[in-house]
Amino acid sequence: MRAAVRLDSQVSLRRFAPGDAAFVALLAEQAFTEYSKNPARYTQSVTERADTRTWLAIEAGAPVGLVVLEPRGREAAVLVLAVTERQRGRGIGGLLMQAAERDALAQGAKLLTLCTADANLAALDLFLRRGFRIVRRRPGFYSRKQTGCELEKQLAAGAGPRPDQS
Repeated sequence: MRAAVRLDSQVSLRRFAPGDAAFVALLAEQAFTEYSKNPARYTQSVTERADTRTWLAIEAGAPVGLVVLEPRGREAAVLVLAVTERQRGRGIGGLLMQAAERDALAQGAKLLTLCTADANLAALDLFLRRGFRIVRRRPGFYSRKQTGCELEKQLAAGAGPRPDQS
């Protein structure tokens, strides 16, 4: 587990646009091939759904990470969180999670859920530091048979910075 380093440059957040599809596919392959046989297809499909909200982290005009949120009334789920390999450990994942939490609250959610591989220690560390708790382990959850950890967090007002509305 790596301690997050403070962001040393300007990172902004914006909503997903159709022109981001190639980045989404590339990042999904980079971040999730260990767990999924076709991560780009899944990640692209959830970013394109009308019922999800996708935020991208942008640095120097280029996307460096994304989070996909699925509001479900009083509950919301983070379906995807990924940061490019070169940008990991700088706090971008935390910034994206803050945006997801704030967006979920704005949509009326009181509980935020997600699932990550129990072997993904960096992700588990991030989520546990952000106040999530493990509620269940799911053996063989991922298509490559890794165990998944379901996590949840009760949401409270003031969950973090507002993403740009662009």
